[in-house]
Amino acid sequence: MHFNIYSFMSPNNKILEGVSACIPFSFFIDKDSHDNRIKVYIKYNEKCAKYYSDEIKDYVRKKVTTKTALKLINGKDPFEYIQNWGKNSLQ
Repeated sequence: MHFNIYSFMSPNNKILEGVSACIPFSFFIDKDSHDNRIKVYIKYNEKCAKYYSDEIKDYVRKKVTTKTALKLINGKDPFEYIQNWGKNSLQ
């Protein structure tokens, strides 16, 4: 299962239709094979990776290869972070 994040307008009515971010990975949700809990993982995004250093590309590839679940994103639960992505910068 994969998901995309779309937003057309911010909470304070800023138009977001033309805003995008090209990052070297995409998110996907899957069950952890050890504890059967739903977690957030990343998938390598070749299309956007070309804009990043080899160091970053290698780091992302390693996390994808080892299927490492995201524990935190900027100190927050991954589901919470994704749900609120961009909220602070758009207020």
